[in-house]
Amino acid sequence: AWAALVTGHELRREFVAAAWLGLAVAAIELGRSRGREFRWSGFALGAAGLAAALVLNAVDTGYAAPAALKAGTLLAAAACFAAALRLAGGARAASSSAGAFLLAVFLWHALPGAAVAAAWAALGAVLVAAAWRTGHRPFAVHALLLGAAGFIRAWAHDFGLDGTIGAIPLRVASGGGVAALLFAAQFLARDRRARAFYALLGAATLAVLAGYQVSGRMLTVAWGAEAALLLAGGFAARERVLRLSGLLLFLLCLGKLFSHDLRELDAFSRIVSFLVLGLLLVAASWVYSRLRE
Repeated sequence: AWAALVTGHELRREFVAAAWLGLAVAAIELGRSRGREFRWSGFALGAAGLAAALVLNAVDTGYAAPAALKAGTLLAAAACFAAALRLAGGARAASSSAGAFLLAVFLWHALPGAAVAAAWAALGAVLVAAAWRTGHRPFAVHALLLGAAGFIRAWAHDFGLDGTIGAIPLRVASGGGVAALLFAAQFLARDRRARAFYALLGAATLAVLAGYQVSGRMLTVAWGAEAALLLAGGFAARERVLRLSGLLLFLLCLGKLFSHDLRELDAFSRIVSFLVLGLLLVAASWVYSRLRE
């Protein structure tokens, strides 16, 4: 307790959470040989450290120097993962959850705004692989949340950007990166429901990106091309959920074609939409009938 008070008083605010979490790890380790009171002190310090991290490193950050905030948040995340290695059961799950959250906060602080969504999706893919290698199921849950957060961040923030990276529009770089990482997480995941979640989220990311990037007259064609690619990828990788995603997107194209394009587009655009989508549907039907398992 005195060590926590001293560190809280002497250290910069950015490093208080990391210090308390480090003390928590030390107390929990001492509890293995010196008695349960050290272990309970470690849990109390861990709870205080997590509260400090939430307030000082994630919410109230106006006081902080950027470099110190990044370092303090990263150290706090490392302390949480170190604690998770020495714990079991619910305490281990809580500690690893806090570490994943603080690592996501660190990426938010450290990276340019347009790179955050892809970084969260990448962290999710890493945690999917970690869940498979270690058998720690909370990592799989963290990965699902990070994948969803990457999709939401890309849609709410990145798809409205107008800048470029070289010759590539920022929204395309961000959305394409997020979608690619979501599909990577799908192939890494071992749970069938998780694979379906990542596949649908990746397909939705590309569809929403097309809605921002492609003009209204060509949107149906773009969605049809994406649906054909999903079907082709599903057959090549023997992934049923990708094939179903492609079929759902074809249904969306048909709905848009008859509810919007037929009434709103000019004659030439209607002809192009009907012709291209019709060819894609015929090709998809032929391939599906020949290769369907």
